[in-house]
Amino acid sequence: MKHIQFDDTIIGEPSLSFSVDKDNFVNLWIGTFNSLMKYAKPNKDGYWDELSLHYQMHDGFYEEPNWKVPSTESYLNCIADIVVPGSDMQTMQTKENIIRLFEYALTEKLIVAIDYN
Repeated sequence: MKHIQFDDTIIGEPSLSFSVDKDNFVNLWIGTFNSLMKYAKPNKDGYWDELSLHYQMHDGFYEEPNWKVPSTESYLNCIADIVVPGSDMQTMQTKENIIRLFEYALTEKLIVAIDYN
């Protein structure tokens, strides 16, 4: 079993947790997640997709505890498509950790849950 564990939460501050089980998770301070999502762009047709849509609409994982990602592969692609400038190393690390978790979930046929606290 692979162990993907990353946590940059700040006690008492809002956070977002991506998890597949107790040993594989990415816990983010909401500011770290916001830093990643500021680089997200609408798709080629001008619409927000998947994770970006829920982020923009403030629904899905914001409203439902332990929200299950409906399509691991399409959400992985959405995250992978976010272009982070090379100078923003912290955000790049965040993106890479989320991608690793989603790739693991896809390979092992596991469900990714997102929890906003």
